[in-house]
Amino acid sequence: MEAEEEQIGRNVEETEAGGGGEITLATINTNYLKGPITVTSFKPHNVVLQKPGQGEGEGDEGEEEDEGGRLIKEKKCFASEYEEDQEREDKDNEDEGYKERKIKKGNITKRYYVQKFRKEWLTYPVFRDWLSRCNNSDDKAYCTVCNKELCAGKSELLRHHKGKKHQKKMEMWVQGGSSTTTTTTSTSSIHVKASDPPDLSTVLDENGMSHVLHIIDLRSDTVTQPCREMKNAMVSAVLGDDAFSEDPTVKTLEEKVAALLEKEAALFLPSGTMANLISVMAHCWDRGAEVIVGDQSHLNVWAQGGMAQIGGIHHRIIKNQPDGTFSIEELQALMRNSNEQWPRHTLVCVENTHNTLGGKALPVQWMDELGAVCSQLGLSLHCDGARLMNAAVALGTSPARLVQSCDSVSLCLNKGLGAPMGSIIAGTKDFITRAQKMRKIMGGGLHQAGMLAAAGLWALDNQVPKLCADHTNARAIAQCVQEEHSSAVTVDLKSVQTNIVLLHCDNIRVDAKKLCQRLASVTDTEAQQLGEQVVVMMMPLSDTCVRLMTHCDVRKEDVKAVIKKLRYVILEYDNMMYLEYKINV
Repeated sequence: MEAEEEQIGRNVEETEAGGGGEITLATINTNYLKGPITVTSFKPHNVVLQKPGQGEGEGDEGEEEDEGGRLIKEKKCFASEYEEDQEREDKDNEDEGYKERKIKKGNITKRYYVQKFRKEWLTYPVFRDWLSRCNNSDDKAYCTVCNKELCAGKSELLRHHKGKKHQKKMEMWVQGGSSTTTTTTSTSSIHVKASDPPDLSTVLDENGMSHVLHIIDLRSDTVTQPCREMKNAMVSAVLGDDAFSEDPTVKTLEEKVAALLEKEAALFLPSGTMANLISVMAHCWDRGAEVIVGDQSHLNVWAQGGMAQIGGIHHRIIKNQPDGTFSIEELQALMRNSNEQWPRHTLVCVENTHNTLGGKALPVQWMDELGAVCSQLGLSLHCDGARLMNAAVALGTSPARLVQSCDSVSLCLNKGLGAPMGSIIAGTKDFITRAQKMRKIMGGGLHQAGMLAAAGLWALDNQVPKLCADHTNARAIAQCVQEEHSSAVTVDLKSVQTNIVLLHCDNIRVDAKKLCQRLASVTDTEAQQLGEQVVVMMMPLSDTCVRLMTHCDVRKEDVKAVIKKLRYVILEYDNMMYLEYKINV
């Protein structure tokens, strides 16, 4: 039985601190920190190992010591005895069956020395999904699936692996949505077993001890994993070469999005960054063009200045208001005459929902007014609608109504919708024709892209109705922070409209970076009080602002764990309790 393998950025190590055994549970590498975050604990928690003498141990009968004090055992020498022993385990009356066979063939025995556990067995394909080292004894192993101690002999482990009970439990474990990931480092091999729901990860340290972590990743809504139904849709997709416009699944997706947004045509692209850049370049077809963008917009803050760097397009910023809009009067004041010393006004860009300002959905009335003004001034209007479906759900209207006044719009299939990748731009046929030329020169043309398009189609059909749950989860987390009435960590509950929450730090007791580090760490006292080891990952946007995003992989159990963790950590800072935990930055 094979398990799906994927690489993760976690290391496990054991150090000695204060004369006791300090166990480093996991190291999480993040892009927003200079170094990894190491989760530590001074005592192992949620370890599922049984005590010696408890449970069903294999080969425990007939133990004795030789003259040198070494353990020896009795074992039947017939090869067929392995099969008979396994059949005996599967019978209801296990004890009586064992006694009968022992009497029948009890005179034919063989002595052998007990084999010690070897670390390399954890890397064997037949063992790595379930095998753990028993920390209480060198000659014992542990099955994390059957919750059972085993003899450390390789033959005994193979026999257990082939057993009917073990195979049945492994099958139930896999069908329950579990996955297995193994990461090998220079010093140790880490074996992570994730179950669903909730997302519990069993991390094995160098000693084979297991530690259960409940990890909730709220850094972005792009961290989601495709579900089984989405993968099935991808595998069964009809493919063609999209570079020749011959992929039927891509065509279906483009037609669906064009109809959804009530535009003439649409074009499939690999990413949202490319979608917005190509849209700007398709509007600013001639040189000397100028684009007006919000100062907090994704195009201005997070796009690396791609308009100027690649497109040779000058952009001018306008101040965003807290709700994601900007002053239309200020826009009109930015207009300049046709003086030869100035660039030519060509395009205005908006973002809906607005990421940096906390997922604000732009009001429909304001969008209509902006569209009318742009039309009067001879400007095109582009909407960065990466999370447009979230805005439509929050405002209770159709996405087409939100972009009715826009000449073009981009829609991300990954953000919020859970597809592995891909974005769509929509607009007039002339706009899409120009965008196709831009896609070619930027290397965005894919060949058998139907598998990715199939994921987008499934997401549009199945994930949009679930966005309301993401918004509810975000509001529940924000409400828990507000109810703490803390001065160290605050939130504006009224500003939470979609799946994004901004937490504000006082920058005295805690700043944004330290809060993210603390939420991703586990202390001994915390694990005892919360009853589990919770790791919550968030992203600092500035020195005082932390962003979290809920998404389709966040469930009710995860929300409850996040709330418990936030309340505990906020109380620490309110009480000025600076607990010691190991963080490498």
